[in-house]
Amino acid sequence: MTEQVEASAGETATAGVAEVVRPAGPRTIYKTGAGMKFWLTAAMLLLGFFFVAMVATLVFWLSHGILGNALTLAIAIAIYGVCLLLLIAHVVYTYRKRVDLGETAVGLCVPVWRGSTPTLSYVKRKIPYDQVAAVETRGEIYKAAGVPTLLKAACVVTKDGERIHLGYQHETSEDSSFKVGEIAEEIARRAGVPVSDKGIVRVGSHAVAAMHGTTPPWDKAGEITAAGQPVTAEQYERMISGNHKLMYYIAFVVLGLALLGFVVDLGQSGYLN
Repeated sequence: MTEQVEASAGETATAGVAEVVRPAGPRTIYKTGAGMKFWLTAAMLLLGFFFVAMVATLVFWLSHGILGNALTLAIAIAIYGVCLLLLIAHVVYTYRKRVDLGETAVGLCVPVWRGSTPTLSYVKRKIPYDQVAAVETRGEIYKAAGVPTLLKAACVVTKDGERIHLGYQHETSEDSSFKVGEIAEEIARRAGVPVSDKGIVRVGSHAVAAMHGTTPPWDKAGEITAAGQPVTAEQYERMISGNHKLMYYIAFVVLGLALLGFVVDLGQSGYLN
């Protein structure tokens, strides 16, 4: 959700004899809309209920000596618990994330990121526009089940060297409540600095990035590991095209196996005799 609260005039900053005019604008607040909060909260509560039911079942089985089933259920609970924890982190993210573009400063409440996954720890800063040294954006390629996904990332760099990550945005979809690219451009406009595009880098698996808590350095992307090598837009398009073809091949194979199984089943039932 984007709120424009009040209009403001331009701001003039003077340093010695040099005058720097920083363009202002209406106070704008970026935060998650009520609809997204409702649906994610409802999903969390529903899945949380099933998690409690699974734990209760596990306790019952253990108390009655049903150890074989209990072991299987314990493994399922562990996997389910990790997924539920990730969902909780995203629900908290929808409630807490906020960017407040004021007349003279930007107020940030954004999570500490582990890869593209928000954590439960948050950074709260109010940064005067004259203390913004740079606003940077780049594309980060993650892989889920072998399929590459391009996310747009953005960060604010202050004059004392602090880098604050604004968040991520899927390149093929627009989050109307929190457009990271639009936020980065507006902060840069009000701070009077250009948006620096750092290109595209490979990151790897979402899970590995979340566990390690790191991504390729913004100023030295590609110099640390082969996974961080820069990628051109053309290379990314070829990667996407190749993976689409692979998915089609897999779909045809699965469909063919299903059809073959259906024919074999008909033969064993005597319908083809």
